[in-house]
Amino acid sequence: MRLMQASSPTEVGATLSRILDHEIAGTATTEALDYLDGLFGRRGRPGIVMAARALRGAMPEDRITALCTAYCAELLRAARK
Repeated sequence: MRLMQASSPTEVGATLSRILDHEIAGTATTEALDYLDGLFGRRGRPGIVMAARALRGAMPEDRITALCTAYCAELLRAARK
């Protein structure tokens, strides 16, 4: 959550986009983006559930969900241009 709050998903996605074309790191980066989407891409995904549990009392669950899904969507959009 802190990384999502402190970094720009567009900038991170742009960096990952360049790495996707790398001969050695491209495949692992593709897999990492798939994992990111699987963990944080939609409401109820395991990463969001864990973040909500860890931040219980500090941040409302709906805000955590909104932050995670929006960040993930923008990062993936930027990375897969």
